[in-house]
Amino acid sequence: MWPRVLLSLAFTAFCAHAGILMQVIPSLSPATASPSFAGWRSNAINALENGIVSIGDPTTNPEAYYQVSQLGDGDNIISTFPSWHGTANPGTAFGPAFANESGNLLFFGLVILGTDSTTFSLSNLRVHLHSDDPATTFNAVFDFSSFNYSSGSVGIDPVSGNPITSGPGTQTVRALYYGGAGIVYVAPNGICTGTDQATLNCVKGIYDALMPFHLIADYTLLNDAGTPIGSAQGSVLFAAPEPATLGPLTLGALALLGLWGRAVRSGPLMNADLRR
Repeated sequence: MWPRVLLSLAFTAFCAHAGILMQVIPSLSPATASPSFAGWRSNAINALENGIVSIGDPTTNPEAYYQVSQLGDGDNIISTFPSWHGTANPGTAFGPAFANESGNLLFFGLVILGTDSTTFSLSNLRVHLHSDDPATTFNAVFDFSSFNYSSGSVGIDPVSGNPITSGPGTQTVRALYYGGAGIVYVAPNGICTGTDQATLNCVKGIYDALMPFHLIADYTLLNDAGTPIGSAQGSVLFAAPEPATLGPLTLGALALLGLWGRAVRSGPLMNADLRR
């Protein structure tokens, strides 16, 4: 079955409202607990601020930033043990620089620009993360009312033009560069257990059973009265695996999906963001 959002092929959407420009820019990061995350986050904000598509070489440097439009079954899994792109023992598979990584996470980065002297605040931002598979397996809504500005959500002061990287999200700004929000599978979990690689293979099998589908982020910006003043959407296609990769693993994943509805709220899925 094809995903319901057949026309959502563009991985980034640029939307304009009166006084507000918003753009969603997906990228793949190391897990937030990984040693390379702080460096990746710095690269991500630099790229968003300056319109850069990629920084660094992802084949040799886990801190590298690059935008994505399509991912595979191992690309949005974080783990409590070393892994990278769904593979355990990443130091052996990808090189020593990846030895202490703990998975990957899709973030939907965001740029908001106020035009004609329009200002806004981080605290008035909302996001809906969801998927267009028939079961809407990924589905989470949260707001930024309690967020602070940080190294991962940088505002620009409307008077001085200086970056704002701390303090309450209620401060008004004329631009915002946000590394992004995401939703991700965690391994191991209540469904996928066993050895490190078996756990990752189990989670990848669940992706295989769902694909193809889009993971989608809908951002909405409100004014202080609660009226929407801007919105933008970004989507990433999780492509169907090659037929040769299907088999007992996918059949097992299909059986696991019968238990998924009861287990999904107990740990396998986790929301993440770059407010830290």
